[in-house]
Amino acid sequence: KGTFADYKILARGNTAYRIIGQPQRDSVDIRLEFLDDAGNRLFSETHRTSNKLDWGVRVTSPGKYTLRVIGTSYAGQYNLEFVESSH
Repeated sequence: KGTFADYKILARGNTAYRIIGQPQRDSVDIRLEFLDDAGNRLFSETHRTSNKLDWGVRVTSPGKYTLRVIGTSYAGQYNLEFVESSH
C-alpha cells in the first residue's frame, strides 16, 4: 500500500492500446493511471490482481506517456502487458 511504479511509453498518435493482466495468485488492489507527458491523468482504473484485466486507452497525439501502477491495499505482485490494439 502506498507504493507505485511508473512505466514510460512512447506512443504513436491516434492509436488505441490495451493493458492486459492475467489473474495472479496474490490478490492485490492497484490503481492504474495513464498520464500524458505533462503529468495530466488521462485515464484511471482500479483493479484487483486476482481478476482478469483488459483495459483500453486511446491516445490522439504522439509522444511520451506514463502508465503508473499504485498499490492501494495488500502486498504482492502483478503482471501487465501493454499492446497496441486494432480497435
